[in-house]
Amino acid sequence: MYRAIAIDDDPLALLIVKRFCSRLDNIDLVKTYSDSIKGANDLDIQKPDIVFLDMEMPDLSGLEILKGLGDSLKVVVVSSNLNMRKDALGLNAAAFLHKPTSFPAFEEVVEKITSSLNCLSA
Repeated sequence: MYRAIAIDDDPLALLIVKRFCSRLDNIDLVKTYSDSIKGANDLDIQKPDIVFLDMEMPDLSGLEILKGLGDSLKVVVVSSNLNMRKDALGLNAAAFLHKPTSFPAFEEVVEKITSSLNCLSA
């Protein structure tokens, strides 16, 4: 089971990620954050394997959070702004999902990431 958190200032987007994660057997969404600063600060506490991260948030953007992360976390950028895709993937985001995303697209991305995590731990 892989630990995940979600950081997004949109409560509906967080609810969708929560519902999608609940449909997957290998993801435990341990916490959601609508406050990007709190979410970023809690990364060391929560120790997730996967972070679902919005890009455009007040106070601290997802791009700023992503810039501060190393390669140890798999970050799935979930954004309504397609222009953020290139920047996010250039900063080692594992995947980009365009809002609103579908469950099949979400599931495919999670499967790809968990497969790569399985390879790393083998």
